[in-house]
Amino acid sequence: MESWKKIIKNYRLSLFFAISFFTLGLMIILVFFNFYGMGSEGRIVIYDDALREISILGTPADLYKIIVFAGVILITNLILGRELMPKEPYLAYLLGVAALLFTTLIFIVIVDTILIN
Repeated sequence: MESWKKIIKNYRLSLFFAISFFTLGLMIILVFFNFYGMGSEGRIVIYDDALREISILGTPADLYKIIVFAGVILITNLILGRELMPKEPYLAYLLGVAALLFTTLIFIVIVDTILIN
């Protein structure tokens, strides 16, 4: 319990994870409102190449799977950062920055997929 208090007291590390969780929530909202009503049968373009040829088709559920995967990694980094904060604060900061960068990259993928469709 005390290690959670150290993360909350450490504003920089808390800010990294708070922005990451906010971005994760924003991704869920964007996918929900852009693909609302498509159901599991609606097809969306997940990936296209430089020639704008469709390479991978999927459903909105595939985008939610990407977001869940990012959430699992974010929670794992948060737990590891919590455990490392008392002994190795530098590594805890590194995990916070890595979580923020990873979430930002996943956000770019989600927005690009929304813009393609």
